[in-house]
Amino acid sequence: MEKKETFGFRKSRVSKTLCGAILGTAAFVAVSGNKVLAEETITSSPVDTAVVNSETGNPATNLPEKQEDPTTEATNSQNQAGQAQGSMPIDVSTSELDQAVEEAKAAGITVVEDETVDKGTVTTAEEAAQKEAEIKDDYASQAEAIKETTDQYKADVAANQAETDRITAENAAKKAQYEQDRKAYLEEVDRITAENAAKKADYEAKLAQYQADLAAIQQANS
Repeated sequence: MEKKETFGFRKSRVSKTLCGAILGTAAFVAVSGNKVLAEETITSSPVDTAVVNSETGNPATNLPEKQEDPTTEATNSQNQAGQAQGSMPIDVSTSELDQAVEEAKAAGITVVEDETVDKGTVTTAEEAAQKEAEIKDDYASQAEAIKETTDQYKADVAANQAETDRITAENAAKKAQYEQDRKAYLEEVDRITAENAAKKADYEAKLAQYQADLAAIQQANS
């Protein structure tokens, strides 16, 4: 009987927060798989600018008329210009785990990938390294477990096939012996049947001869 095996595995993801001087729109792409994300902080360096005073007293322009003071909203917007926050995935290689999965599938094991585990968001390089190490260890453990399951499954399949072959050979030998014994039995039945038929014919012939002789004697004595 063929044995089927099902095995599950999971992947992880860690988010890394980014804060930097970025103009425009940033997109975050989540890739299914093991992702480690570390957090970085990027700041804009201040630039010193020499200002030449104009007649209007407005250093930002040389227009003849002085512009109005900026609003609070405009000031806040300018202060936040170029600053963006987001998440960036840091990949952790899954090659060993993927290879173990492929070998398991090739062996006939049904492999089910669980939902990706979100390891959260880290804020320092040390935390990122720690999370990455944890995920690497987790992948290694899963790969080892899948390999052990695959090896055991292969061994079970081989043992099952060996037992099947043994039983098949044993049954074939028994069938051959049965056919041989049956043939010998039928031959013996035919021999005995023929022998009995010959004996019966001989008996009937002798009986007929006896009856004929008896009739002749009786006729002679009458």
